Amino acid sequence: MKVGRNDPCPCGSGKKYKKCCMENDEEAARLVSKVHDNAPRPADTPKPNLEKSLSELSKPRDDEPLDPHMEALNARWEAFEGLDYEGQTALFAQTLDEEELMDDQMAFDMLDAIHVHSMKHGDHDRFEALLEALHGRMPEVYAHSATYYLDWRITHALVSGRIEAIPALVGALAETAGRDIDIFNAVTERLAYHGQLSPLDDAFRIAWPMVKESSEIVYWGVDEFAERAGFYEIFDALEHGEAGDDAVTVLESRVGAYQEVDPKKLARFIGYLTGHTKQQWTAEEFDLSDQNDADAKDRHGENLFHLGIEFLGYLRREEGVPYPKGELARQQIQSYLLQRHAGKLEWRESPLEAAMRSGKKSKHPPRKPPHSPPDHPLCPDPDTLDRFLGGLLNFIFPQRYKAAALMELMPAWLRFLESRQLINARQREKSLQSLRELASQLLKVWEAYRDDPALKEGLQDSVIAVIQNDSAHK
Repeated sequence: MKVGRNDPCPCGSGKKYKKCCMENDEEAARLVSKVHDNAPRPADTPKPNLEKSLSELSKPRDDEPLDPHMEALNARWEAFEGLDYEGQTALFAQTLDEEELMDDQMAFDMLDAIHVHSMKHGDHDRFEALLEALHGRMPEVYAHSATYYLDWRITHALVSGRIEAIPALVGALAETAGRDIDIFNAVTERLAYHGQLSPLDDAFRIAWPMVKESSEIVYWGVDEFAERAGFYEIFDALEHGEAGDDAVTVLESRVGAYQEVDPKKLARFIGYLTGHTKQQWTAEEFDLSDQNDADAKDRHGENLFHLGIEFLGYLRREEGVPYPKGELARQQIQSYLLQRHAGKLEWRESPLEAAMRSGKKSKHPPRKPPHSPPDHPLCPDPDTLDRFLGGLLNFIFPQRYKAAALMELMPAWLRFLESRQLINARQREKSLQSLRELASQLLKVWEAYRDDPALKEGLQDSVIAVIQNDSAHK
């Protein structure tokens, strides 16, 4: 099936095709065409003169004049590209009065450019006004790319502190989740990082009927959606004091709207989350190094999950971290530790290094840095954490808010481990200091990412400041 320029990109990035993989796909197509054109041909088959053919195609035939409407669209876009931010904003407003020129592609391309400038200048209210004007005056054009517009509007509302606008915007976005789940997931992770529990809870309720019936979402994507929705129901009930002595009964009903509930597992979950379940852990209970003992591996993995839920409750009660942000960090910490124990974060030769060795016909094996096991099964080490963060911040589909929550709350994770007597103060300080260089590198990434200053501020306040404070007291 051919992908349209304004369709969601098939790679799952949540971006439009023309803003994501279209250029790479076109380049690949050109290479294939070049190979095909240079392939041997039968002697009686002359090679076509592509240069001449393309030249002829680019010229309009005398009997086929250029479409005046297309000429007008091209002229308007060329004029827009030649203007600065103020001029582009004014020309967009002018084009709203010329309906024949403001189609879906024109509206999206103009707003995409203005969005970048408005974030840079902190001009959130004006950008919101432009989108609201498009929505009010040309609702059909707005509807074509509504998911992307809502994504931008929610970002501007969060950054500018217009929290009161978020519920309605998120509710509208939830209506699109069945067909644009990637954008929905990306936006709800952003909301989780910012601690917006009530809009999240409402959004998952609204989206659930469409998500569970969607033919465009893989089964495990539906399962993950249901799990997140269940967590938000639990968090919301706890925040509103609805889960008292009959917590299991109350939460069984709310979580049961999304998935089958085991009352015993739910009770255990609530016990760890609220701190009512007290268990004295030992480091050995989280040792996943013996991959051959399946029972021990499962048992230790379950222990890690329950410790993570206990950490989530600690974050909310002791450090004032909203449940959604804490859950975002808990998921990534658990995933990082499991991947590290499974050997998935070990150094591997890059394809470029392998190709270079192959080209030199080297008989030497690939270079491997000396392996040093982590100091503690629950503490981070900079090399593997660097690789894990690199996976989250991949070029195609960067998951910035997961990476930010993980790094920001790593000091809290170490404090929690110390409070549970799983590490001592010396181990906590050593692990924290080992992250100094990694935190500095991530700070440079956040400085270049202008869409949300909270990422830079959060890293500075929670990691860099703590590291500097520890160093100053030594």
